Amino acid sequence: MGYRSIVKIVAGKQPAEEIRKVITDNVSMLEEIKTNKNGKTLFVADWVKWYEDDPKYYPDVDAIMAIVHKYCEMPEKDLNQDTGIEYCRVGEASDDTDYENNGCFTHLSVGIEEYGLEPAC
Repeated sequence: MGYRSIVKIVAGKQPAEEIRKVITDNVSMLEEIKTNKNGKTLFVADWVKWYEDDPKYYPDVDAIMAIVHKYCEMPEKDLNQDTGIEYCRVGEASDDTDYENNGCFTHLSVGIEEYGLEPAC
C-alpha cells in the first residue's frame, strides 16, 4: 500500500496557472477544487503517495514542489495576492508534516477537528 499523505495548496493567479499546467501535462494526484473571484485557487491531493525528489515515479510532485519553492523564495517586493502560495502536507505519522508559505496567505492549518459528537448509544 505504501505511505500516504494529504496535500493542500492555496495559490494566487500566477502559481495556480503554473500548477494547472503541470496537472494538465502529467498524470497528477493533485486536483483543483475551487477558485474564488480573485483567482485564488485551492488544490488538494487526498491520501496519496507524495514523494519529492523521485522524478522517475512522481514527476508531477517534483514539478509542483518546484513551483511552491519558487514562489516561497520570491523577493518580498514581488509578493502580492497574485503571487501568493501556501502549501501543507500531512503524513501518516504524527510528526510528519511539511508547511511552506510566502506570507501572502494564511488559510491552511495542521490540526485535528471533530464534528458531530453525538452519543452513539
